[in-house]
Amino acid sequence: MGFRCPNRKGVADFLQEVTSRKDQYQYWCTRDEPYQYILVNDFVESFKAFHVGHALQSELELPFDRTKNHPAALTTSKFGISKMELLKACFCREWLLMKRNSWTKVSVAFNFLAYAQSLIPFISWSIQKENPLLRLTVENCELSSIGVITLLECLTNVKQLLDVLSIADNHLGSSMAAALARFLGSHVRALTATDIGLGIVGFQTLEETLPTEVALSHINIR
Repeated sequence: MGFRCPNRKGVADFLQEVTSRKDQYQYWCTRDEPYQYILVNDFVESFKAFHVGHALQSELELPFDRTKNHPAALTTSKFGISKMELLKACFCREWLLMKRNSWTKVSVAFNFLAYAQSLIPFISWSIQKENPLLRLTVENCELSSIGVITLLECLTNVKQLLDVLSIADNHLGSSMAAALARFLGSHVRALTATDIGLGIVGFQTLEETLPTEVALSHINIR
């Protein structure tokens, strides 16, 4: 091509400047021939005609053998980790946070349980008075399922008939469905038990345990 790369010149810088119209002349080494600007396309054609270009073209024409590729070189899935591994990582993180704050969680749970249990003697005393309860509301009190079961059993044993019972906004779970069904038999006329977390199992247990004859005139459970 008539150009020479200086000894202290980097190959990348030389290739960038030798294709420039402004810098190309300083690399012209054929002094017995007049200089003429050579286009980039001419460099490309000359490289393809050179044996190095031929070898590179022949190598690129061969299809890549994927059996020789490392399995971790390219991704084969949308995410880099499976859903099970992600679930395990989230569980380990939450378990670590629970262990770190275990004392706080245990103390709060104990306080809730103690508060729920402390309501039982007061309610029993109120029921056994001359003017028994007609309306009982224990909404959003963070009661435990054990406390509510004890409360319902106490109300059932003293045979107190309530006009309205509301235990809404207490996440109790499905374990108290049986005690609730026994109490619904003949001890309350209107029940509100929204957002108590019965779930599918709790509703099935409630349906199976509920007596055929009930005194309910209004019920709101979801």
